[in-house]
Amino acid sequence: MGVILANIWFISAWVFVFFIIVVLVHFLCKLNKDRTMVGLGTEATILLILVTLVFSSFQMHATGQENRAKYLLDLKQAFFCDSWNNQKIIQAIEDNKLKITSEGQSMPSKNLFVEYDVDNYLINFDCMNIIKKKYMLDDIDIYKIFGWYIRSAWNNKAIRDYIFRIRKNEKNVYGEFEELAIKMNTIRNAETIH
Repeated sequence: MGVILANIWFISAWVFVFFIIVVLVHFLCKLNKDRTMVGLGTEATILLILVTLVFSSFQMHATGQENRAKYLLDLKQAFFCDSWNNQKIIQAIEDNKLKITSEGQSMPSKNLFVEYDVDNYLINFDCMNIIKKKYMLDDIDIYKIFGWYIRSAWNNKAIRDYIFRIRKNEKNVYGEFEELAIKMNTIRNAETIH
């Protein structure tokens, strides 16, 4: 929704700027009553420069859209393809069998993960929210690709216990993840109502 509103605002702003340009050129033409070639050339140059600025701004906006898509694809690649542990953690969350142990302990079962692996998994969600806050990603895009994983991780008892345990020493740890999970749950709840 944020990207859609940004696009509407962007287009509306340029329609307004173009309207101001037309009024300004019209005003300059009224001032130039003798219609000399120098006056008309200046007016035409001003109009050409302003139109060029408008079109270059649209090009920059389109580049921003392409960058958003690239960020999303890069996050997807890092989350799903670059980490084998992420796949195992996702499976343990799906099976509701995730167990987290502190560093250095042995892993007697396939569902037991050291904190380091869980941190590497959860940091993806912190990064997503930070990138989203910089208007590089949209809530809906994140929800469509990662929403289930974010909500499942946040609603998992082992992960919540782990986060609340480490928050005793570090108050804001995984705050970005929590904020994103709440937003994803809000989108999900709105989706089920409709």
